[in-house]
Amino acid sequence: MVTKLIEEKHPRPFLILAKPLAYLKIPPNLITFSALLFGLITALMLIQHHLILAIVFGLISAYCDTVDGLVARLNNQRTSFGRLFDVTSDKIVEIMLGLGFAVIAPDFLIPGLLWGFLATTGGILVSVISNVGLSETSKKPFKLLDRGSRGLLGLLGLLLALFLGDLFITYFLIIVSLLSYLTVLSLFIQYYFLLKNKKA
Repeated sequence: MVTKLIEEKHPRPFLILAKPLAYLKIPPNLITFSALLFGLITALMLIQHHLILAIVFGLISAYCDTVDGLVARLNNQRTSFGRLFDVTSDKIVEIMLGLGFAVIAPDFLIPGLLWGFLATTGGILVSVISNVGLSETSKKPFKLLDRGSRGLLGLLGLLLALFLGDLFITYFLIIVSLLSYLTVLSLFIQYYFLLKNKKA
């Protein structure tokens, strides 16, 4: 839902965030690389249990990840490689953040490491199904949980963990796991009706 808001609606607040970098002519690929770098630093901070630093670097990474595409559009610098680089770096950060959360998540019902695995693979499956679906139809089905929403939930989980204990990291992973796999199921059903009469 959050990603759709950024990519399709381009509300004024996101454009305001992007305009300073567009004005400075910062290359979009450099912004994408910055999102990757700060995302990896965030994962490292998580693994070392520096939650405040993880939040700070995570917000910087999220900012860069949010505006790179907007800067490319504002400066007419959109390229196929830039899109590929953006998607690839996004998945690398997702995997590493999932690992970071999994390492520090306390056990609840099942090991915290497994909740981290489920949350990460669920998110990746949503992306894979979406990308394949978009290659078959221009119609975009509703996503219960997208990458932007997962990021906001992660931030909320870290904030709650700071004040109420690490178990809220596990709660965050459980919520993301359940919503991600529900999103996978929902996308399958929606794409079934969108594609059932289309020939390969």
